[in-house]
Amino acid sequence: MHYNINKTNYRDFNKISENLLEHRSYFIPFSTEKAMLNTDYLSERQKSDAVLLLSGEWDFIYYDSASRLKEKLDTDKVGFDKIHVPSTWQKTGYDKINYLNSMYPFRCNPPKTPKNCPVGVYRKNFSLKKKQGNTYYITFLGACASLDLYVNGSYIGYGEGSHNTREFDISEFLNDGKNELIAVVFKWSTGTYLECQDMFRENGIFRDVYITEQPESFIFDYLFLPQKNGDNYDVTITNKILGKKGGVLSAELKLNGDCIASKTVNAGEKLKFENLDVIEWNAEAPTCYDLILKLKDDEKLIQCVRSKVGFRTIALDGYKYLFNGKLIKLKGVNHHDSHPIRGYAMTADDLKKDVELMKAFNVNCVRTSHYPPDPLLITLCDIYGIYVIDEADIETHGCFMKNIDLISNDPKWKNHYLDRMAALYERDKNHSCVVMWSMGNEAGGISNFDACYEYLKGKSNIPVHYEPACRSDRVRYDILAHFYTPPAEMRALARGEWKGEKNYDAPFFLCEYAHSMGVGPGALDEYWDVIYSDERFLGGCIWEWADHSHYDENAKYKYTYGGDHKDRLNSGNFCCDGLFYPDRTPSVSALCMKNVYSPLKASLTDSSVEIKNTNLFISSENIKILYYLLTDGKSQEEKEFDTIIEPWQSKFLPLPEYDKDKDAFLVLKYIDKATNKIIAKEQIVLNEALPGAEIKRQQINWIKNGENLSVNKGSSKFAWDSTGRLACIIGKNGSQITANKTPCFEPILYQAVIDNHVYAVKELKKAGIPKLKASKGKCAYDDYLNTVSSSFALCDGKKKRFNAEIIYKAVAQNKVRVTFSITSLYKKPLDMLTIGLILKLNGSCDKIKYYGMGDTESYSDFSAQDVMGIYETNAHDMYVQNIKPQESGNRNGVRWAEITDRAGSGIKITALEKPLNFKAVDIDGQNLQKAKHIEDIIRQDCTYLHINGFMRGIGSQSCGPDTDDKYKKILHLSETYSYSFDIEII
Repeated sequence: MHYNINKTNYRDFNKISENLLEHRSYFIPFSTEKAMLNTDYLSERQKSDAVLLLSGEWDFIYYDSASRLKEKLDTDKVGFDKIHVPSTWQKTGYDKINYLNSMYPFRCNPPKTPKNCPVGVYRKNFSLKKKQGNTYYITFLGACASLDLYVNGSYIGYGEGSHNTREFDISEFLNDGKNELIAVVFKWSTGTYLECQDMFRENGIFRDVYITEQPESFIFDYLFLPQKNGDNYDVTITNKILGKKGGVLSAELKLNGDCIASKTVNAGEKLKFENLDVIEWNAEAPTCYDLILKLKDDEKLIQCVRSKVGFRTIALDGYKYLFNGKLIKLKGVNHHDSHPIRGYAMTADDLKKDVELMKAFNVNCVRTSHYPPDPLLITLCDIYGIYVIDEADIETHGCFMKNIDLISNDPKWKNHYLDRMAALYERDKNHSCVVMWSMGNEAGGISNFDACYEYLKGKSNIPVHYEPACRSDRVRYDILAHFYTPPAEMRALARGEWKGEKNYDAPFFLCEYAHSMGVGPGALDEYWDVIYSDERFLGGCIWEWADHSHYDENAKYKYTYGGDHKDRLNSGNFCCDGLFYPDRTPSVSALCMKNVYSPLKASLTDSSVEIKNTNLFISSENIKILYYLLTDGKSQEEKEFDTIIEPWQSKFLPLPEYDKDKDAFLVLKYIDKATNKIIAKEQIVLNEALPGAEIKRQQINWIKNGENLSVNKGSSKFAWDSTGRLACIIGKNGSQITANKTPCFEPILYQAVIDNHVYAVKELKKAGIPKLKASKGKCAYDDYLNTVSSSFALCDGKKKRFNAEIIYKAVAQNKVRVTFSITSLYKKPLDMLTIGLILKLNGSCDKIKYYGMGDTESYSDFSAQDVMGIYETNAHDMYVQNIKPQESGNRNGVRWAEITDRAGSGIKITALEKPLNFKAVDIDGQNLQKAKHIEDIIRQDCTYLHINGFMRGIGSQSCGPDTDDKYKKILHLSETYSYSFDIEII
């Protein structure tokens, strides 16, 4: 079949669309009520008797340059490949995989885009029984970047807006029987300037495509508008009916199959329900009603449509955001449509899994970053109960190299903005879960957004936000939205001491905060202490839901990121910034979020523990509250606090008696009574008591062998060489615990850089800290004090950066007290990553038991994921496997740790005066620093025992704020840092 292919639309700035249907609500119609009742929302596209789903195998040909695509296309002479729709080119072997954050993939010169960009031609042959008088719409739910449509040799139309629905009326071009459809997708269009989002840049038809058969009269669109009237609700349903005949329209509201209201009007007339006694929708108890619209002609059903609707109110009162009259808190995440194998092409099951995980991890809000998602996600949020910040497909981030305001303040682009805003609003306007409209992301200026705001306020009473307004004179729209504002600045805002007198009288919302890249984020619990402290703080959305890494099980590197695919222009591993790994395995960050977002929160008062229900609409009747006292690592009997806490109220648990001279924690667990699964857990610190460093002198029998020294108990032994360094440790069974031919203790002042530390290491690198080597050093032995010491310098080449000393004090024949000290010789302050010692052990010593903060990794500002206790693991599992390898696996708050072989022989480390940071892994630190991917990690037949006095807090500075100063150790010139611990042969 012959086609005249349009090769100018995608580069025509004045051509946003051609022959597109006007934007309207998303819904799936049915021809019979029986067919409708036999489907659910996950399967209705596939099973509707009025829909022909075209998703599946299509013919496809990819041109790496538009110049290769002929204007005269004869599909009978083209050698097509096969491709699955929905999918993206980059995930199916066409075009280059490329991850970009804030850059355009071409030179920024709006509205010009490369003329000879790649293009894909899709063909679908299908059969259809065409009925005279019926109308046929074709729907593309997502295609990137532009779409030219042809049917049976004729041009149909054009559309931009990759993540927006594009629909065409193809009725007059269809045959009764066999048909051919051609979709031409250009990689870039003028609209690409509005789609510079932080993600893998993918192309193709990535969401479902289907044809809807509309009868002679049909429901084109409708608006469900509830209005509260006293304690009840009135509803107005406006409808747009198209076709030759009018007919009558009936509406039914059903709850669990029972009809609570029904009414019939002439087609096109407004339909009203008054004084409805209904249950309001909220995310904690999401009561959805089924709205069923039936279009009839002389009592004959022509078409029926259903949707999930809810009743709720949203009001702004100064800086208060009131949902159903309550000051809700949005415990949110940012969500991209992303799958490790399929990319943008998420299935219904994928979307359902994400929403179910959100509920399981106590998330109650999602921001659809940075575009409208598959409309099914919005419906799932209605059903499961997730508040939605619904975002338009607008981001011009790549303009920052010239002027970030370049496009958004240019009036020539206004209609492009308005088109995308209308596509967002009209599609999702009937969803009760939408609690905020987001006009876009990181697009600079506000002129065109002012027009979008005016459009939205003329249509909807839902609040509107756009974060970059905070960097303009406008300051805000309805919501004062910010990125990554540190908790300290939020406290200043609450006190009225923040950034002068501006238009701050609005709810404050962190549309992005707590950057979850690699290890971390830190301070999540501190953020929420602030959010709970003031009515103005609405909450926030963590960046972000899941890592975007590309997965290929047959490749050298299974998980890859920017730069791994010969993509010269890329943003590296910045896409690995999720709470969940790409396959939706939860990371430690997700576990931290789960506890911080807990519906119940405990705090210590003078004589009791206050447990507050942070829910606004439901009591704690479905939550079992368990608690136990942990004393010196030993757990007392678990008890239940048998109580029900009403919404936003507290109950007080009497404080159990505990020994105030011992280490004591109260641990609480919140259990779902229906599933018996843990909702969250937390702890209250009652008292911290660690052994002191003071000790009475013991009589120690030293053994001298030339310049070497040792102490022993039976077969066990500590031995030092002539430099005063510990040379080996022999276990009680006579086997060597330490690895052969290596000094036992190696100072460590640097590590494989954590993503959230990437900006903190500049001065450390300048000072040569990653390259430090120890000088030979001097030995001092004092048989009265029972000490052996080694003094040495840590040097960058010939430049001394630190004086260091390790003092070993024998306190028993099988126990040595180690004190490590460093004194800075560097002229500038050094913000240290770590200060500690590494002890290299035999590979057989890989069994780990410790008393510390949780059985997952933890750091000083990143520990809410677990509670204190005694835990067991091994050297292989202690390392946390990030897609981009980095320091990981640390345990914070460690009181003691035992590292043994299978026979139980080994050593015990005990913290003195303050807790240690500790881990034992089978990975060499130098290997870890060089590794770029998981497969670069080389497991060793030895255990690297890290005993650190200090580990820097994590923070969020890969994109957000750094860790607070209280989690840092900044060493100044001549300043000394030291810490001590005991090492005992067991």
